[in-house]
Amino acid sequence: MLAALEERERLAREFHDGLAQELIALRMKIGFWDDVANPRMRQELESLKGMVTDSIRGVRRAILDLR
Repeated sequence: MLAALEERERLAREFHDGLAQELIALRMKIGFWDDVANPRMRQELESLKGMVTDSIRGVRRAILDLR
């Protein structure tokens, strides 16, 4: 049982330090491109930013569930 708990904690850390951080960096880069994009591209970037934000929420839920 202890081994399973330790593995869950390890996975939660990996998700947080890896996937979650990469998604947050991606969202920030999308924000940068939004500042220099034309109006049509801005709409697409906003949609993409929303998808990334939803993914971040999902990863955070998974992290909390693992812990």
